[in-house]
Amino acid sequence: MKKQFAYSTAFAISFIFFSLLLAEFILSLQGKSLCTTSSCLTVDALSLSHRAMVLLGAVYFGLFSLLMLKRNYLLIDALSMSGVC
Repeated sequence: MKKQFAYSTAFAISFIFFSLLLAEFILSLQGKSLCTTSSCLTVDALSLSHRAMVLLGAVYFGLFSLLMLKRNYLLIDALSMSGVC
C-alpha cells in the first residue's frame, strides 16, 4: 500500500512539473516567463539555451509520467537514476 502511494505521489509531482515546464516553453516562445525574479534570470544567463533546457525538462518529466501510467517500474527506476546522475 505504501509503495503504491509513493508511485502515485511521484506521478502527480512529475505531471505537475511537466505541465509547468510545458507552460514555460510556450511562454518563452512569446518572450515571457513564469519566473521573473533575479535568481531565475541568473540561472537563465548561466545556461546555454533557456528553451532547450525547458524542453529537455518537459521531455524528461513527460516520459516519467508516461512510464508511471504504464507502470513500467524498471524503466522508471532507470530514468530516476539517470535524472539523479
